Amino acid sequence: MSPDAEISVLIATIPGRAAFLTACLESIARQTLKPVEVVVAAEGEDPAWASIRERFSDRLPLRWISLSGPSGRAGPAKTAALQAAQGTYIALIDDDDVAVEDRLAYQVAILQKKNVDWTAGRMLVVQQGIPVRTWPRGIPEGPITFSLLYEHPFIPYSTVMMTRKVRDLLRFFRTDLPVGPDYEAWLRLAAHPDIAGWFSHRILGIYRHHHQNVSIHNRTQDHRNLLREETTLQILELHRQAHPH
Repeated sequence: MSPDAEISVLIATIPGRAAFLTACLESIARQTLKPVEVVVAAEGEDPAWASIRERFSDRLPLRWISLSGPSGRAGPAKTAALQAAQGTYIALIDDDDVAVEDRLAYQVAILQKKNVDWTAGRMLVVQQGIPVRTWPRGIPEGPITFSLLYEHPFIPYSTVMMTRKVRDLLRFFRTDLPVGPDYEAWLRLAAHPDIAGWFSHRILGIYRHHHQNVSIHNRTQDHRNLLREETTLQILELHRQAHPH
């Protein structure tokens, strides 16, 4: 592994999720390959954040970005963190997920050995403390292509690591989509002729299923599914128009 593997870990958060954020940061503090910075983009205000910053002040190289809000969309905070990152490698994770201890080391090795620009993998879904499944299923291990994402529109945000080159090309997460800003970003990367991605079957983190998941903010399961399907179709149509071949 290259000695210049300087890693930025990016986390977006909102008020009311301090316990989740603490567990997430604990998992980053336990990494076998330490990051050079952990960028937390926080929308709004939460009195619990001061104690979190104090708790990790001597354990993690925290950079805290305060944003007005919360906006109700994931895009602004994720974009702020993305644009602030200074590492040569950039790892993404949601505030309510946790990373396995060797996630950063494993993904840097994948980027270097496979000679790719971004990589992602699987997560273990846990509900009420009980592992229920791995996610996503059905995606073959190997290159991440536009056609692959068309068939399997699920790349877990909390398993993505990219080079700074990819960050500079990606630049932002869209804020005009009710769901799917991550998926739209991955489609942009997969459609770019100079960007190569790799999907691994390795479990890289734990997805904790709970009532505050962003994907559960709508009222009913049918409504959530319909909204996600409509948004996915909109995203795919935009990218088909931009990349007809």
